[in-house]
Amino acid sequence: NQWITGFYVGDAQFNITILYNNSSNGYYDIFLASLHNGNWTSIRSYGNESAEEGRALCMDSSGNIYLLAEFFSDSILIEGNWFHNSSNSGEMLLMKYHADGSFAWVKQFGGDGWDQVYTMKLSSDNHMWIGGDFDSNNFILGNDTLHEATGFGDADAFVARLDTNGNVDWARSFYSGYNESLWKLSPLPDGKMAAAFVSDGDVISIPPFSPTDIYATNFLAAFDSNGTTLWAKAIECIGTNDIATDSTGIFTPVSFPMIQFQ
Repeated sequence: NQWITGFYVGDAQFNITILYNNSSNGYYDIFLASLHNGNWTSIRSYGNESAEEGRALCMDSSGNIYLLAEFFSDSILIEGNWFHNSSNSGEMLLMKYHADGSFAWVKQFGGDGWDQVYTMKLSSDNHMWIGGDFDSNNFILGNDTLHEATGFGDADAFVARLDTNGNVDWARSFYSGYNESLWKLSPLPDGKMAAAFVSDGDVISIPPFSPTDIYATNFLAAFDSNGTTLWAKAIECIGTNDIATDSTGIFTPVSFPMIQFQ
């Protein structure tokens, strides 16, 4: 099967199945759907009065599906259970579905501020990595609590690794004193992961590195399975829309114009 997620405004139709929007204010709902031989099969939606989005999907080695989503409503109904937004802004949901499309579980993550997730990838050692940004004073991811470092209401970037039961192995944050976000992830060999950051500043702290370039607002880094930074670089480009890896572990930003490494 092929799986797709995202969001829809108004109503959405998949063959004869119609998903009705839960918002009366013109906001959007999450959808998750699968295709088999060109036919829509498992189709689900989640939403309430505000905006909700399906942000990323990945599949583990057993064929299980993981949906990473964002919700902004005060509460949202997920498979018979209500989840409440403690911050009145963005919070994250991670949902697991078995290979046959049946629901397994859902986990909620967030803090006391505006927290968003943009990317999720499965590493070569069968762990999920997620990345995004947060401006919570206390952003809780499993047993780790990340603290917004800038103190001026600007967002910090984060990355976290989870097992296939949704337990957080570890989480790390990165800052520059401006707004920054971890925008894209791409797996490397041996459980490592590549990451692309964007920032409003020309420097970002990715300990033990602080890459800087007065012309750069995009940064690349690689991490091992324990979250240790292997290297970090500033790059001069308009925008890092995606990154890709090859069998040697070398990855290239998909951007324009020319990439110049520091």
